[in-house]
Amino acid sequence: MTLTQGYFYASFVNASSNFTICDGNYTVVKASVNYFGDQFGNLGNVTNMTNALSAVADVMSTTYPLTYSCFYGGLEAETTFQGYVLTATTAQTLMFNVFNSMGPLYDVIYYLRGW
Repeated sequence: MTLTQGYFYASFVNASSNFTICDGNYTVVKASVNYFGDQFGNLGNVTNMTNALSAVADVMSTTYPLTYSCFYGGLEAETTFQGYVLTATTAQTLMFNVFNSMGPLYDVIYYLRGW
C-alpha cells in the first residue's frame, strides 16, 4: 500500500463506520458469490444445490446493509473531502488545523527520540 492509499484509507474508510460495514459486507458478498459458483458448478447432488441456495440467501441478506452503508459512507466521504477543501482554501483554517495537530506530532517525535 502506498502512502497515498494509506492516507486515503485512514481519512475516509477508517473514519467512517459506514465504510467499515460496507467493506465487511462486500467481503461477505464476494465470498458467497465465489461459494455459489463452486457449488453451482457441481449440482449433481442435493447438498450442493442446498449450499448454492444458501449462498444466494447470504447474498440477498447482505444486499440492504451493503447498499445502505456504502451510500452513507460515500456521503460521509464527501463531507470529509469538503472539510479538506475548506482547510486548503482558507489560510486561517489551515493554520488552525496545523497547530491543532502539533500535539500528536510532538508526541511521536518525543517517543521516537526516547526509543
